[in-house]
Parts: sequence; structure tokens; C-alpha cells
Amino acid sequence: MIVAAIAATAGYLVWAKAHEAWPYDNETPQTLENPSNSSLSEVEGWQTYRNEEYGFQVRVPNEWTHHEEYSATKPSSKVLIMKSNDEKEMLTISTNPLETGIVGYEDLKTDDILVDGVRATRQFFQSSADKSFVEVWVIFDRKRPNSSAVDAYLITYSPSSKVLEAITSKLDQILSTFKFIK
Repeated sequence: MIVAAIAATAGYLVWAKAHEAWPYDNETPQTLENPSNSSLSEVEGWQTYRNEEYGFQVRVPNEWTHHEEYSATKPSSKVLIMKSNDEKEMLTISTNPLETGIVGYEDLKTDDILVDGVRATRQFFQSSADKSFVEVWVIFDRKRPNSSAVDAYLITYSPSSKVLEAITSKLDQILSTFKFIK
């Protein structure tokens, strides 16, 4: 009898959590516009990385290198890794991510943004052990054109700057160039 009561209570709590309104449903996310004229000159000379298989392109600084690796958590999935030459900055892009959070990190800030017209969540994390290390995740999904399939995207950014405004500025420059290939 006690087990049944516990199971019923747990079931109700799961159901209630699943059916509550998302707190951001009525808010308009921040739009990441294409680079303004002042910042356009900063990204104009950047290299364009285009991935036909996963349906996107993005611009990153010219001195950055890129390569693909298979995901350790999902061997059938590839992860694109882009790094600055000094390896102080890194950006990764993966599709259909399995990750749900970062162990050993504290949430600094979370906001909703638009990436090429698609609603995304941008989350800033700080290492619990090394307070100087910050990482940013951008998570969104997109329905493929002319298909019922949906791709989930995870973009992570490990910046060289530890100043939140500088991190946001650099990442916003990169995200403003992210485009889906139709």
C-alpha cells in the first residue's frame, strides 16, 4: 500500500512538471541580428565553414582551424571542433546532442535568443573548481525543410576572455553568421 502511494505521488509530480507552462513562453527572445555595419568589418574577413551533411554554415576568425571527430557519447555522430591557433578559444558544433548539463559547473546566466530565426537557449557556466574557467552552451532544434525530422544542435564556446560582456560579444558575432542551408 505504501509503495502504491509513493508511486502514485511520484507519477503525479512527474505529470505536473511535464504539463506546467514553460516560463519563457510569453517572452520574446533576443534577436541576434546580422552583424551591424560597425561589426560587419570585424567578421568580413572571417572564413566560412559550410557543412552540407548537417545543413549549416558559420563564419569564424581566419586563424582558427577546424576538424571533425566522432562523439565519445554517441559514436555515430560527428562533432565539429574549431580552435584558435593558440588554443585559448574553442567552438564546437554537434547535432542531436545527448548532453544535458555540465557536471562540476555552476549556472551563471541563461537567456533565450534567436539563431537564424530559430529560438535557442544560451547558458553561461563557470567551473566550480576553477572560477576563472567559463563555458557557454547554445542549444536549439530545427525541423528539416520538407521533412518531419528534427535536428537538435549544441554549440559550445570556451572563450579566452573571462569578462562576461566580452564573451557575449564574441559569441554573438559568431552566432550572427550561423545560417541554415536550405
